Amino acid sequence: MSLCQKEYCNLLFLIDDDDGIEGIEVCGHNFKLVQYADDNTGGIGSADEYDRVINHLKTFCDASGMEMNWVKSEGLMIGKW
Repeated sequence: MSLCQKEYCNLLFLIDDDDGIEGIEVCGHNFKLVQYADDNTGGIGSADEYDRVINHLKTFCDASGMEMNWVKSEGLMIGKW
């Protein structure tokens, strides 16, 4: 596993280990975060979860030196918010 892959695993662990983030249910499984290369897709079930995920992203960026490209980031709200 490369250093880059290990760094992205740290982001996964930050979000996955946060009990305040339930994610969304998809086919009977809770979905919090899926990663492929340097792309991340999050399942966020509420505005509070959104704030928690953004804080984890900021923490990860500060620790790793990664810069988030907010211009290329997208969101899709599904369900009741």
